Amino acid sequence: MDLVKRKVTLEGDFDSDCLVNTKYEYWNGWVNPYLTYEDSVRFNNYRLEISEGDEKVEAQEDFDQIMKEPITHDGIKYYFWGGCFIWSYKENK
Repeated sequence: MDLVKRKVTLEGDFDSDCLVNTKYEYWNGWVNPYLTYEDSVRFNNYRLEISEGDEKVEAQEDFDQIMKEPITHDGIKYYFWGGCFIWSYKENK
């Protein structure tokens, strides 16, 4: 995997440092980030905060599943949050 450090934003409401696989950089035009454990927890808390009812259950189920499948880069675990969220780069490439 060819991973590079970047900074992403989710509609300007949630920002995070991340890793991006340059060979699988986009899904439907949106960035596919890998977040650290801490940023994954922070993102999940953000989702739970803005969700209601069944959306909260779905957010927690997403988190539980994603956290089962980390990758390790430079001794740090990262978790894939791409493929369904509308992430974009925070800074210019």
